[in-house]
Amino acid sequence: MTKKFNADDRLELIQKISQNLNITLKSVNSAYKKLYTDENGSTYCIFNGGQWHSIYDSMFRELISRQGKDMFIILGALDKQNNVKVYKGAFHRNLIPELPEQPEKGKQYYLNFKISGDEATLDQHPEQKLIKIFEYKPSGDFINSNSSGESEENVEISNIKSKKKPHPHKDKKKNILLQESVSVGESFVGKVGKEGAFDIRKCIDSALWLEGYLDDDDIRFKLRVMAFEKLEFDNDTLGDDLEFDFSDGVLWLLVLQIVNLTKTTINCDDIKRNLRIVDSDDFCFELVEDRELCSDSEFATKVKLKRFYYGELTPKLTATGSLLFLLPNEDTNYFISLESGSLKVL
Repeated sequence: MTKKFNADDRLELIQKISQNLNITLKSVNSAYKKLYTDENGSTYCIFNGGQWHSIYDSMFRELISRQGKDMFIILGALDKQNNVKVYKGAFHRNLIPELPEQPEKGKQYYLNFKISGDEATLDQHPEQKLIKIFEYKPSGDFINSNSSGESEENVEISNIKSKKKPHPHKDKKKNILLQESVSVGESFVGKVGKEGAFDIRKCIDSALWLEGYLDDDDIRFKLRVMAFEKLEFDNDTLGDDLEFDFSDGVLWLLVLQIVNLTKTTINCDDIKRNLRIVDSDDFCFELVEDRELCSDSEFATKVKLKRFYYGELTPKLTATGSLLFLLPNEDTNYFISLESGSLKVL
C-alpha cells in the first residue's frame, strides 16, 4: 500500500517550506506545478510524496531559461510513520539533459530519489545531493491506494450495469474484475511502484467506469473501455515511414470514453502518455503513434484516433476516441493501468 499527496497536502508542504526558510513561494506558471520562485528571484523545483518523479521537456526548458540565478531542489518525502521529511539541495547543472533543438511534446525525464538518513541523492545523478532541513507531522489524511485499485468497500460486479445477460451464478462471484487482475496488479506494483491493473475484457463486459488520478500534475479523470480490437494490417499496407517499428507485432485499437474531472481544461497528452497495457506475464506496453496513421488518414477519422492524437479535454464533457498499441502476436489477457498515478473502480 502506498500513501499519496493530494492538492491540500502539497499546499501544506509549500507553506511549511516558506515558513522554515522565511521566504514567500509563488508558482512560476500554472503549467509547471513543481516550479516556484521566491521574492529574491530564486527558483525551487519541489517534489512531494514518493521517491519516483518525472520532469517534462518543457519544464527543463523553463529551468534552463532561469540559469544564472539560484536554483534549488526540494523533496518532501513521506515516511512510514506518516511524517514528511523535507530535503533541500542546490540544483546541480548535470541534472539538465541535452535537449533536442525542438521541444518534444509530452517527453518525460524520470528521477529516482534515494534516501539514507538525513541525506537524499538521485539514482541517475549521485552528485545531486539534498540534506534534510526539517520534518513535520501533516495535518491531513493521505490518500490510501492499494495495488489492485480496490476501494475499502467491496465492489461487486452484480451492482454494476452490464449490457450482457447476467451470469446465472453472478451472486457468487464478488470482485470478479479485481480478483482476476490483482496478481498482475501486485506484480506491477512490486516492480515499478505503480498501481491498479484492470482486466480489459471485464471492463468492457461490465461497462464500469475507472477513476484515475495523476498526482504529478494533479489531474483527475474517469475512463470507460468501450472496445479492444485487433487490427488487420500488414507491413506493405502501412509503408516504411511509420514513426514506430511495426516489426512482427500486432496493432490493437483501444476505444475509450474519457471525462476530465479536473476543474480546468487539460491536454489529451496529459492522460494518454500515462496509459499502459499490461499482459498476464506483467510485461508493460506504451501506446504508439504515427501522424499519418493516427491523424491525417481517413482511417484515423473513422476509428476516432484523431480525437486523442491532439487537442484538449474540457471539464465534465465526455470525449470518445481511440489509441493504438503494438502488442506481441500471442494469446494472453491484457490489463489497463497507469504508468504514473492511481486507477480504481469509480
